[in-house]
Amino acid sequence: MIATDINGCKDSIVKIVIIPEIIIRKSPNKSLCGSSPIQLLAAGGTIYSWSPAADLDNPNISNPVATPLSSTTYYVTVSNIQGCSENDSIRITVNSLPVVSKSKDDSVCQNSNVPLFATGGVSYAWTPAASLNNPNIANPIAKPLSTTTYIVKVTNA
Repeated sequence: MIATDINGCKDSIVKIVIIPEIIIRKSPNKSLCGSSPIQLLAAGGTIYSWSPAADLDNPNISNPVATPLSSTTYYVTVSNIQGCSENDSIRITVNSLPVVSKSKDDSVCQNSNVPLFATGGVSYAWTPAASLNNPNIANPIAKPLSTTTYIVKVTNA
């Protein structure tokens, strides 16, 4: 644009628009057990592109669900409508599930004890706990009052 003042002097005017920088807000790095689905999140723009896209439900949204089979770093490019973009990443560490061995189903006479066991972890949580001598060990003694199904949660390192 050319501007002319009252004396007839001409000069050109240049308007420069400063577009605010993109500041990406994102999910923190995470660890999970096995290949469980996990939702990723990025914010701060209007257009999103995630990679690798193979194990994402939709790589072109701000919050895709990932189902990594192994530890993976996901990269996101966040852009705004003015064409500015920034990149960031999120690391998802996939820890292996414990290999568990446990007691077999058993029958026992009423008012009798039965030993239970589980292996493969560093901590154990048996339920229901009421008829166990200690629900937080690998090998509790059960004294069920009726037919009972025990469930053990095994946690590895």
